[in-house]
Amino acid sequence: VTKPIYSSLRGGKLIYIKAKGHSLDPRLNFVYIGYSYPCTISAEGVTDTFITCETSDTGSSTSINNLGVTLISNG
Repeated sequence: VTKPIYSSLRGGKLIYIKAKGHSLDPRLNFVYIGYSYPCTISAEGVTDTFITCETSDTGSSTSINNLGVTLISNG
Protein backbone atom coordinates (compact mmCIF):
# COMPACT_ATOMS: atom_id res chain seq x y z
CA VAL A 1 0.00 0.00 0.00
CA THR A 2 1.40 3.37 -1.03
CA LYS A 3 0.20 6.94 -0.63
CA PRO A 4 -0.33 9.29 -3.59
CA ILE A 5 1.64 12.53 -3.40
CA TYR A 6 -1.04 14.61 -5.10
CA SER A 7 -4.61 13.77 -5.95
CA SER A 8 -7.89 15.42 -6.85
CA LEU A 9 -11.10 15.42 -4.85
CA ARG A 10 -13.04 15.70 -8.12
CA GLY A 11 -11.20 12.85 -9.82
CA GLY A 12 -9.40 12.77 -13.10
CA LYS A 13 -5.84 12.37 -11.79
CA LEU A 14 -3.74 9.48 -13.08
CA ILE A 15 -1.93 7.27 -10.58
CA TYR A 16 0.90 5.01 -11.73
CA ILE A 17 1.47 1.96 -9.54
CA LYS A 18 4.61 -0.13 -9.92
CA ALA A 19 3.39 -3.68 -9.31
CA LYS A 20 4.40 -7.30 -9.69
CA GLY A 21 2.31 -10.48 -9.78
CA HIS A 22 -0.94 -8.84 -10.89
CA SER A 23 -3.19 -9.90 -13.76
CA LEU A 24 -2.43 -8.46 -17.19
CA ASP A 25 -6.20 -8.33 -17.76
CA PRO A 26 -7.35 -4.89 -16.51
CA ARG A 27 -10.81 -6.31 -15.68
CA LEU A 28 -9.22 -8.55 -13.04
CA ASN A 29 -7.46 -5.74 -11.14
CA PHE A 30 -9.11 -3.26 -8.79
CA VAL A 31 -7.57 -0.14 -7.27
CA TYR A 32 -9.06 1.89 -4.43
CA ILE A 33 -7.96 5.12 -2.81
CA GLY A 34 -8.56 4.48 0.85
CA TYR A 35 -11.12 1.69 1.00
CA SER A 36 -14.02 3.30 -0.77
CA TYR A 37 -12.91 5.48 -3.69
CA PRO A 38 -12.38 3.44 -6.88
CA CYS A 39 -9.59 4.27 -9.29
CA THR A 40 -10.60 3.29 -12.84
CA ILE A 41 -8.19 1.16 -14.87
CA SER A 42 -8.49 1.60 -18.64
CA ALA A 43 -8.14 -1.25 -21.14
CA GLU A 44 -4.57 -0.06 -21.86
CA GLY A 45 -3.76 0.65 -18.21
CA VAL A 46 -1.94 -2.58 -17.30
CA THR A 47 1.55 -3.77 -18.20
CA ASP A 48 3.71 -6.41 -16.57
CA THR A 49 5.28 -3.75 -14.31
CA PHE A 50 2.73 -0.92 -13.99
CA ILE A 51 -0.96 -0.30 -13.43
CA THR A 52 -2.35 3.10 -14.36
CA CYS A 53 -5.70 4.25 -13.05
CA GLU A 54 -7.77 7.44 -12.96
CA THR A 55 -9.09 8.71 -9.64
CA SER A 56 -12.83 9.13 -9.18
CA ASP A 57 -14.82 11.98 -7.65
CA THR A 58 -14.88 11.54 -3.87
CA GLY A 59 -17.88 13.79 -3.34
CA SER A 60 -15.98 15.12 -0.34
CA SER A 61 -14.18 18.31 0.58
CA THR A 62 -11.67 16.38 2.69
CA SER A 63 -8.17 15.79 1.33
CA ILE A 64 -7.48 12.25 0.12
CA ASN A 65 -3.71 12.79 -0.03
CA ASN A 66 -3.13 10.74 3.12
CA LEU A 67 -5.24 7.74 2.14
CA GLY A 68 -3.51 4.52 1.12
CA VAL A 69 -3.78 2.97 -2.32
CA THR A 70 -5.10 -0.61 -2.36
CA LEU A 71 -4.59 -2.97 -5.30
CA ILE A 72 -6.63 -6.18 -5.54
CA SER A 73 -5.82 -8.64 -8.32
CA ASN A 74 -7.97 -11.63 -9.19
CA GLY A 75 -5.54 -12.97 -11.76
